[in-house]
Amino acid sequence: MVVSSELDKPKPHGCFVALLLFTIIANAGVGAFYLIGAARKEAPLTDSVELGLAVVILALVCNVVFAVALLRWKRWGVYGFVAATLVDIGAHLWLGDMVTEVLWSLVFIGLLLWTLQMGGADRAWVHLD
Repeated sequence: MVVSSELDKPKPHGCFVALLLFTIIANAGVGAFYLIGAARKEAPLTDSVELGLAVVILALVCNVVFAVALLRWKRWGVYGFVAATLVDIGAHLWLGDMVTEVLWSLVFIGLLLWTLQMGGADRAWVHLD
Protein backbone atom coordinates (compact mmCIF):
# COMPACT_ATOMS: atom_id res chain seq x y z
CA MET A 1 0.00 0.00 0.00
CA VAL A 2 1.35 3.40 -0.99
CA VAL A 3 1.18 6.14 1.61
CA SER A 4 -0.06 9.52 0.35
CA SER A 5 3.17 11.26 1.40
CA GLU A 6 5.07 8.99 -1.01
CA LEU A 7 2.79 10.11 -3.84
CA ASP A 8 3.48 13.77 -3.05
CA LYS A 9 7.22 13.41 -3.50
CA PRO A 10 8.58 14.60 -6.86
CA LYS A 11 10.92 12.52 -8.93
CA PRO A 12 14.57 13.36 -8.22
CA HIS A 13 16.20 15.56 -10.86
CA GLY A 14 18.61 14.15 -13.41
CA CYS A 15 21.86 15.45 -11.92
CA PHE A 16 21.00 13.96 -8.54
CA VAL A 17 20.09 10.57 -10.02
CA ALA A 18 23.15 10.54 -12.28
CA LEU A 19 25.45 11.32 -9.35
CA LEU A 20 23.90 8.57 -7.22
CA LEU A 21 24.06 6.00 -10.03
CA PHE A 22 27.69 6.91 -10.61
CA THR A 23 28.27 6.55 -6.87
CA ILE A 24 26.72 3.09 -6.80
CA ILE A 25 28.66 1.86 -9.84
CA ALA A 26 31.98 3.44 -8.79
CA ASN A 27 31.85 2.26 -5.17
CA ALA A 28 30.85 -1.27 -6.16
CA GLY A 29 33.57 -1.38 -8.82
CA VAL A 30 36.33 -0.02 -6.60
CA GLY A 31 35.27 -2.35 -3.77
CA ALA A 32 35.42 -5.34 -6.11
CA PHE A 33 38.81 -4.15 -7.41
CA TYR A 34 40.22 -3.95 -3.87
CA LEU A 35 38.73 -7.29 -2.92
CA ILE A 36 40.07 -9.07 -5.99
CA GLY A 37 43.42 -7.26 -5.78
CA ALA A 38 43.91 -8.26 -2.16
CA ALA A 39 43.06 -11.88 -2.95
CA ARG A 40 45.51 -12.03 -5.87
CA LYS A 41 48.50 -10.61 -3.98
CA GLU A 42 51.47 -12.94 -4.15
CA ALA A 43 53.08 -11.56 -1.02
CA PRO A 44 51.08 -11.81 2.19
CA LEU A 45 49.59 -8.58 3.45
CA THR A 46 50.47 -7.26 6.88
CA ASP A 47 47.72 -7.16 9.49
CA SER A 48 47.51 -3.37 9.38
CA VAL A 49 47.10 -3.35 5.58
CA GLU A 50 44.45 -6.08 5.78
CA LEU A 51 42.57 -4.07 8.39
CA GLY A 52 42.87 -0.88 6.34
CA LEU A 53 41.58 -2.61 3.21
CA ALA A 54 38.71 -4.14 5.17
CA VAL A 55 37.71 -0.69 6.46
CA VAL A 56 37.91 0.79 2.94
CA ILE A 57 35.81 -2.04 1.46
CA LEU A 58 33.25 -1.74 4.25
CA ALA A 59 33.01 2.04 3.69
CA LEU A 60 32.49 1.46 -0.05
CA VAL A 61 29.70 -1.05 0.61
CA CYS A 62 28.10 1.38 3.06
CA ASN A 63 28.25 4.15 0.45
CA VAL A 64 26.30 1.95 -1.97
CA VAL A 65 23.64 1.39 0.72
CA PHE A 66 23.50 5.11 1.51
CA ALA A 67 23.22 6.04 -2.20
CA VAL A 68 20.26 3.67 -2.57
CA ALA A 69 18.71 5.23 0.56
CA LEU A 70 19.07 8.66 -1.06
CA LEU A 71 17.30 7.40 -4.17
CA ARG A 72 14.46 6.46 -1.80
CA TRP A 73 14.45 9.98 -0.28
CA LYS A 74 15.97 9.02 3.09
CA ARG A 75 17.86 11.85 4.82
CA TRP A 76 19.97 9.41 6.84
CA GLY A 77 21.57 8.44 3.52
CA VAL A 78 23.26 11.85 3.37
CA TYR A 79 24.64 11.63 6.88
CA GLY A 80 25.73 8.02 6.42
CA PHE A 81 27.37 8.78 3.09
CA VAL A 82 29.36 11.66 4.54
CA ALA A 83 30.40 9.60 7.59
CA ALA A 84 31.40 6.54 5.53
CA THR A 85 33.36 8.72 3.11
CA LEU A 86 35.23 10.38 5.98
CA VAL A 87 36.06 6.93 7.42
CA ASP A 88 37.25 5.89 3.95
CA ILE A 89 39.48 8.97 3.75
CA GLY A 90 40.94 8.18 7.17
CA ALA A 91 41.63 4.58 6.17
CA HIS A 92 43.33 5.67 2.95
CA LEU A 93 45.52 8.12 4.83
CA TRP A 94 46.35 5.41 7.36
CA LEU A 95 47.35 3.11 4.49
CA GLY A 96 49.75 5.79 3.28
CA ASP A 97 47.87 7.34 0.36
CA MET A 98 48.69 10.93 -0.46
CA VAL A 99 46.38 13.68 0.74
CA THR A 100 45.87 14.89 -2.83
CA GLU A 101 44.49 11.46 -3.80
CA VAL A 102 41.87 11.40 -1.07
CA LEU A 103 40.76 14.99 -1.64
CA TRP A 104 38.59 13.72 -4.50
CA SER A 105 36.35 12.12 -1.89
CA LEU A 106 35.79 15.53 -0.32
CA VAL A 107 35.01 16.96 -3.75
CA PHE A 108 32.45 14.20 -4.21
CA ILE A 109 30.80 15.03 -0.87
CA GLY A 110 30.60 18.63 -2.07
CA LEU A 111 28.98 17.52 -5.34
CA LEU A 112 26.43 15.46 -3.45
CA LEU A 113 25.51 18.36 -1.16
CA TRP A 114 25.36 20.72 -4.13
CA THR A 115 23.00 18.47 -6.12
CA LEU A 116 20.77 18.19 -3.05
CA GLN A 117 20.43 21.99 -3.08
CA MET A 118 19.75 22.36 -6.82
CA GLY A 119 16.25 23.32 -7.92
CA GLY A 120 15.41 26.33 -5.79
CA ALA A 121 12.26 25.82 -3.70
CA ASP A 122 11.80 22.31 -5.08
CA ARG A 123 15.31 21.13 -4.21
CA ALA A 124 15.83 17.51 -3.21
CA TRP A 125 16.94 18.32 0.36
CA VAL A 126 13.46 19.48 1.41
CA HIS A 127 11.91 16.21 0.18
CA LEU A 128 14.17 13.90 2.18
CA ASP A 129 12.52 12.04 5.07
